[in-house]
Order: sequence, then C-alpha cells, then structure tokens
Amino acid sequence: MSIIQRSIVQRDELNQELNELFDLKKAKARKDKTLEQQSNEALREIRHLMLMFRDGIPNVAIPVSDNESLEWRSESQQLVYVKDNHAQVVEGTTKETMVNLRPYLIQVVKKAKEFYNH
Repeated sequence: MSIIQRSIVQRDELNQELNELFDLKKAKARKDKTLEQQSNEALREIRHLMLMFRDGIPNVAIPVSDNESLEWRSESQQLVYVKDNHAQVVEGTTKETMVNLRPYLIQVVKKAKEFYNH
C-alpha cells in the first residue's frame, strides 16, 4: 500500500470516527432535551399538587417499590421521596427521579380523596 493510499484510508477512518462522535453527541443532546422537558412537566405537576394539598390534606404515603415511597407530609407541607429510609423533598431529587415518580402522583391524589370519602 502506498503512502497516498494509507493517507486516504486514515482520512476515511478519521472521518468515520468523527461522524460517529457527532452522531453520539446529537443523540445525547436529544435525550437530554427530552429529559429536561419531561422533568419540567413533572415539576410543574408536583408543585401544583403541593399547592392544592396545602389546604389540610392529611399525611399520605404511596409505595413506589419495596424500598421506595412517595409521601405527602402535612406537617411540613412537602411531597417527599423516601428510599431506604432516607427522605428527600421531591423538588430536590434528580430529573430522572421526578420523571419516574410522575405516574405515582395520581395515586397520591386518589389516596387523599379516600380521606374525604369516609
């Protein structure tokens, strides 16, 4: 293989690696943007729930998994994520956690409705 041919092969390999790098970068940016949008929607719903619950809703706890739960704590008027007996205000959790907890918000509301139905 001549020097010119090797140079062409190296250039082609470099171009391919650069294209793959930018494809990965674009995919990560899309994923980050989607996560950002989903976490903003979740945060908006969390804040709305907290605002509505400040009107005297009692303590409510919903299991998320064997070692996780989502709790409304009426005394502090906060929505709290509990994992392995460690509590954290939901608004302070990671974007991923907020997005993952979003489906459980409706269960918290349904549980609070039970208080008024009895």
